[in-house]
Amino acid sequence: MTGMKRFFIFSLISIIVLAGGIGWFLPRHIEALIKKKIIAAARKKNINLGDFDVDLGWNHIGVKSLKLSGDGWESSINSISMNDWKIIHMLPPEINLGDIKVDGLHFQGTPPEFKHKKTPVEQSSEVKYKSIKVKGFWLDVTMKGFSLSCEDGNASYEPGKGGRALLQNVGFRGPRLPQYFVNSVNVDFDSPSRINSVSLSSIVWKLSRDLKLYTERVDITPQKSGVLGFSLDGHFLPRKGKVHAKGSITPSRKIAEAEITVQDASAGFLFPPSIPVTKKEDVKLDGKINMRFVSGIVKTRIHGVLSGLNFYHKGLAREKLKNLNLKLESEMVWNRETDVLNVLEAKLTHKKVSMYVLSEIKNFTGEKPVLDGRIKIDPTPCARVMESLPRELFPNVSQFRMKGTFSTDVKFHLDFGHPMEKNGVVLKGGVNLDKCRVTKAPPYFRTSRIRHDFGYSLREPGGQKIFVDVSENTDWYTPLDKISPYMIKAVLTTEDGRFYRHRGFITSEFSTALARNLDAGKFKYGASSISMQVVKNVFLKRRKTLSRKFEELFLTWYMERHVSKRRIMEIYLNIIELGPDIYGVTKASRHYFGKEPSLLTAKEAIFFASILPSPKKRYAYFCRGKVSQYWNRYLNNLLKIMKRRKRLTDEELENALKEEIIFDHADFAGKDRCFYKIRKFRGR
Repeated sequence: MTGMKRFFIFSLISIIVLAGGIGWFLPRHIEALIKKKIIAAARKKNINLGDFDVDLGWNHIGVKSLKLSGDGWESSINSISMNDWKIIHMLPPEINLGDIKVDGLHFQGTPPEFKHKKTPVEQSSEVKYKSIKVKGFWLDVTMKGFSLSCEDGNASYEPGKGGRALLQNVGFRGPRLPQYFVNSVNVDFDSPSRINSVSLSSIVWKLSRDLKLYTERVDITPQKSGVLGFSLDGHFLPRKGKVHAKGSITPSRKIAEAEITVQDASAGFLFPPSIPVTKKEDVKLDGKINMRFVSGIVKTRIHGVLSGLNFYHKGLAREKLKNLNLKLESEMVWNRETDVLNVLEAKLTHKKVSMYVLSEIKNFTGEKPVLDGRIKIDPTPCARVMESLPRELFPNVSQFRMKGTFSTDVKFHLDFGHPMEKNGVVLKGGVNLDKCRVTKAPPYFRTSRIRHDFGYSLREPGGQKIFVDVSENTDWYTPLDKISPYMIKAVLTTEDGRFYRHRGFITSEFSTALARNLDAGKFKYGASSISMQVVKNVFLKRRKTLSRKFEELFLTWYMERHVSKRRIMEIYLNIIELGPDIYGVTKASRHYFGKEPSLLTAKEAIFFASILPSPKKRYAYFCRGKVSQYWNRYLNNLLKIMKRRKRLTDEELENALKEEIIFDHADFAGKDRCFYKIRKFRGR
C-alpha cells in the first residue's frame, strides 16, 4: 500500500514536471517553427525580413514588429494577432487561424508582383480563418502613371459575408489625374477580388490654376461584363453652381460615356489663353453635355447657355465687351491620335440671331492648326441683326435702323502654320447685305453729309489736331475734272484697280490681308479699297481694331449705295495723306512740285501713289531733295504696269521713263527742320 502511494506520488510529480517541461518547451519550439516558416515563405517571394517577435500563448499567436522590404518598396506591421488559437487547429490537413487582427500597416513604394504557383491539392493544407480586421494603415504607393497615398484607414472581411474598407485622406498624383485629394474612400466587396461598389467623398478636381471642382460624393459600381458605372454630384470652388454627372467606363474596351448636367456653373476655364476672356470667374454655363470616349475618339454634344462673357483685347475694340450671353448647341468629334476635331454641327445664338458653323480642325491641340469650315446665317431680318450687335464692338453701326433681310454664307481654309503659301488662306462666299436698307442713320454718318461740302478732324500720332476741309470755297480743294487724269490712273494702279467695277470691296484681297496678318501674328493689314479708305478717314478714328474694321465694312456698303463713284474718287484725292500735315493732292502738288494738280505728269502722279502706304516715312525723299535710284526703278516698274493695264500709251510711257523727279525747294527750311517735321508728326 505504501509502495502504491509512493508510485502514485512519483507519477503525479513526474506528470507535473513533464507537463511543465512540455509547457516550457512546446511554445518555444512552435515559436521557432513559426519564425522559420515565415522566413522561408518570405525568401520564396524575394522579401527581406528584419528581426521580429513571435508571441505564443495557449489561446493566441502574435507577431510583432514585422519589417519587410523588397525591390523598390518597404513595409512594416506593428502586430498581427490570432485569438482563440488552439494547437489542434494547427494540425494538418486543415489549419484554422481563427480571427486575424492586424494593427498598424505601413507601406511605401511600388507594389511587388508575385507569381503564384498552384500546389497539387493532395500536397496542400487548407488554411481557414473566421475574419480579418486591419486597423490603422498608412500608404504611399507608386504605380505606373500615378501615385496614391493614404494617411489612415481600416478594413474588415469575413469569408462568405464580404467586407468593407475605409481609406481616409487619400491623395492621387499623376499627369492624367486632375483630382489630387479625396477625404475618404469606402469600398464594399464580396471577396478581395470582387468589388461591389466604391464611394469617394469630398474630392477636389483641379481644372485650372484658378478653378477647382468639389464633388461631395462619387459612386463607382461594377456592372456586368467589366463595366463600371459612376455618378457624382458637386460644385465649383469657390462655391459656384452645381454639377451632376453619371455614366459608365469599360476599361477593357477603352470606352467611357458620361452625361453631365451643369447649373450656374463656372465655365471660364473652358476658354484657352488665346481667347481674350476677362473675369473668367463670372462666366456661367447652364445646360447638358453628353460625351462618349471610344479608343481615342471623343464624341461630344453640348446644349447650354454661356452667360457673363466679357472680352477685351486692344486689337479687338476700344471698350470691353460686357455681359454677353451665348446659346450653344453643338456636336463634335475629336480623334486624339490624329488630333483632328470635326465640328459636325454648331449653332451659336446671340439674342435673336443664330449662326451655324461646320468645320474640321487639324492639329487641334497644336500651336498652328489648319481650319476648313463654313459659317452660315440663314435669312434673318436686318433689324434683328442690328439689335443683336454688341454696342462695344459696333459703337456707331449699332445706332443705324434697317429693314430687309440679311444672310451670310462663308467657306474658309486657314493654315496658321503656312498662311503665305498658295491656298494657305482661302475665303469664299460672302455677306449678303443687299436685301437690307437703312431707314435711319446717325447725323454724322449720313451720306448726304459727304455729297456736298464738309470737313472732318483727325489727330496725328504726334498729337497734332488737323482739320481737313473738303469744300469748294477752300483754296485746298480741287474738283475731279481739274485733277490730272494721270493721278487718277496712278491710284487705280497702286491702290484699287477695280474701283469702278466693285461695290466697295476688293473681295480677293480679304484672303491676302488675312494671310499677312496671320503671318505677322497681329492685325496689321486691312485690304482697304479706295471706298474703304474714304470711310476710314472721313467717318472713323485712327484705331487699328477689329471693331473699326467691321464698322468700316458696313459704312463702305452704306456709302457705295448712296454716293457716286465719281464723288468718292473726288473726296479720296482731296483727303489722301501725302506727307506730314499734307492732306489732299492740291496741297501736295504745290508743296512737292510747285504746281496745280491739273499739271501733274505721269511720273509725278505715280510718285504720289507710291508713297501712299507710308507718306510720312517717304517724305524723307523730299528732305533729301531727290529719290533714290532704287525708288526710281520702283517708279519705272509701276509706270510699265500702268502701260500694261492700258493706262498709258507707248509715247506717254517713254516720256515718263525719261523724266526725273525734281522737287520744288523754293520754301525749303533745310534738312534738319524737314526731318524734325517727320519725327514730330510721327510722334517720335
